[in-house]
Amino acid sequence: MSTLNYTIQTFIQHLDSVEVVFRYDDLPRAFAQMIVTLPRDLEGNYMAGEQLADFIKFKAPPREWFEDQDAKLSGAAFQGLPPEVIAAAPVQACQTLPEWYEDIRVGEPQLLDGQWVRPSVIVDLRSEENFDMLKARLVAKLADVRFEHEVGGVTVNGAEVKTDRESQATISGAYVRATTDPATTVAWKAGNGFVTLDADDIIFFGGAVFDHVQGCFARESHFTELINAAETVADLVGIDITEGWSN
Repeated sequence: MSTLNYTIQTFIQHLDSVEVVFRYDDLPRAFAQMIVTLPRDLEGNYMAGEQLADFIKFKAPPREWFEDQDAKLSGAAFQGLPPEVIAAAPVQACQTLPEWYEDIRVGEPQLLDGQWVRPSVIVDLRSEENFDMLKARLVAKLADVRFEHEVGGVTVNGAEVKTDRESQATISGAYVRATTDPATTVAWKAGNGFVTLDADDIIFFGGAVFDHVQGCFARESHFTELINAAETVADLVGIDITEGWSN
């Protein structure tokens, strides 16, 4: 029974991605080297453990791709060059980021100016055989978009109120205090400076932040229903998950 294995080569910090090498243990010459964007959970933290491992393996090309590469790499052009040497060759990075329906894959090794290199190529995955995978990807991308809007802040009475998870917790605490002590006042640091809030202001600000956050989740729920109702790849691509957000 063959097993798909992977190793993480490098972490690409500015892209929140890792460079991954995939191999099947019964196809020693073949490998797929890809750039995989690290997934986040609902709290905005990177996935880890088995959940991360399953996500990374989900990104691997189908086994048929490895079989084809194994056959190609057995040709005269690669005789005498161990696969691990080819896999360690420098990757030529893409100049653009992929869309949610694309992958960055490292192409076949090429000998250029006496050096083995692996040019990165963007692969379009929009085919009906990839429908289930693309649907899962769009749902994951939607969660990222919702999170960006959720924590992106909201303007309340001219004050730029932060809405990251820590700020949400702080605002919730102030809201509870204001509802139990009408004499409460706070010096609140907004994105554009300090504002002094009394209990009524705190309750108003807290309500505005709550509405903002829940509005983001409601928008995500709306798009999730559209994605789940999609029947073709064209349906998925036609869903613009960037429209209609409050900020």
